[in-house]
Amino acid sequence: MVLILVGLGIYGDENRDRIIKLIKECDVVYLESYTSPIMNYPEFLEAAGDKLRTVSRRDLEEYSDNIVREAVNRRVVVITPGNPLIATTHVQLIIEARRLGVDVEVIHGTSAICAAIAESGLQIYKLGGVATIMRKEKSPSNRAYLVVRDNLQRGLHTLLLLEYDVSENYRMSPKEAIRILVSYDDEGVLSESTKLVVICNLGSKDKRICVCNIGDVLRGRVAFSSNDVCVVIIPGDLHFVEEEYLSLLPRCGS
Repeated sequence: MVLILVGLGIYGDENRDRIIKLIKECDVVYLESYTSPIMNYPEFLEAAGDKLRTVSRRDLEEYSDNIVREAVNRRVVVITPGNPLIATTHVQLIIEARRLGVDVEVIHGTSAICAAIAESGLQIYKLGGVATIMRKEKSPSNRAYLVVRDNLQRGLHTLLLLEYDVSENYRMSPKEAIRILVSYDDEGVLSESTKLVVICNLGSKDKRICVCNIGDVLRGRVAFSSNDVCVVIIPGDLHFVEEEYLSLLPRCGS
């Protein structure tokens, strides 16, 4: 039959009409919420009734073959926050489906990566590698630092996603993220004056965006709520238009 991957966008309300139509036509709807937080899942998903099944990271990473095999004989929809393909797990679903001869359809939603760069006013053409900062006890890797270092050496912007763990209701704060990043900086690439763009609650009515520097964040001059879901951008070399745009953004810190 068919496997359909559909994105809810960054606020959970994209593709509403298409999703309602799919719900009526499909046999089962899987909803995942671990790749990106959405504060309030849209009410229109209630139309799925008993068809709706919430899946965890483990369901999709360790038991993804169960979902794909189900799609051999049924119409299966997998709904995700953001864009369904900005996550390796969902790419793997497509690979497995095509191996089994299952038709695949993708309905894209807005990705937080594109939206964050757009909000910052920075040019996406100058976006370098993207990295996620994880707690050291979960992932003692300096990959995020290496991405930042290499991007800065090339004059490119770095978008840093911060760890989100739905099972623990954990959301990494910008202060913790920068603290971890700086702990790997034995080369002196970063300094207290390194500019940052911090964007919290992207796509919601509580969205906040501000420009600050590493010193501001580490010294607690920038206040964040424990409920804030944030991304951090470290700009590279700035075009004069980018500089002007950043200068018009709210300044947080000293």
